[in-house]
Amino acid sequence: MNKALFYQHRFIWAFLGCIISLFLAGFVFFIICVTRTESFPHDIKAGDYDIVVFTGGDNRVKTALDLLKRNPSARLLISGVEPNSNLHQIFHSAQSTTFPPELVSHITLGYRAHSTSGNAQETAEWVKLKDKHNLVVVTSSYHMPRALLELKRTGTKLHFIPYWVQSRNLHTLYSPKVIKILCREYIKFLGAIVRNIFYNPNVTHRLSSS
Repeated sequence: MNKALFYQHRFIWAFLGCIISLFLAGFVFFIICVTRTESFPHDIKAGDYDIVVFTGGDNRVKTALDLLKRNPSARLLISGVEPNSNLHQIFHSAQSTTFPPELVSHITLGYRAHSTSGNAQETAEWVKLKDKHNLVVVTSSYHMPRALLELKRTGTKLHFIPYWVQSRNLHTLYSPKVIKILCREYIKFLGAIVRNIFYNPNVTHRLSSS
């Protein structure tokens, strides 16, 4: 092997090592951010805000329904509802069978979204019909960074208030299952960052994009 080829190989391996190191360092930082105690839900008092919950994780919908009961003037969008689901089934699965009847009309079921970017677009279309300037975003702690990024990418002029829901999966942080979940979400978050850099938010969004 000549000297030029040797240095070329060294450069390639050094470059790959830097990429892997940055990826791992970012992953560790991501885990710290989404699992630290300060990131878990805090008390949000009744105020001038509406609520959106992205379905797909433990206690997300139940948490959003509880927030609505505490702030009856708010409106709630449940985004990403299964096509054959109705509000009665949602109350049952969320263990909210005693939900106040007078608040049922405050709930909108969103059936169009099939991904986080779809949730964000569905939310952006829903808030156009509302007059609130603050939106409480309810989702799992590990999902929140990507959810907020996708919401901001829609160009919606709102103040987003994150309301983290602690997933039961995070109780055993160092299990292979949890590491797999967090790693998959971290990769998706990086993908969302790349899209945010290179994709114009004013271009038409596709609800089913990943």
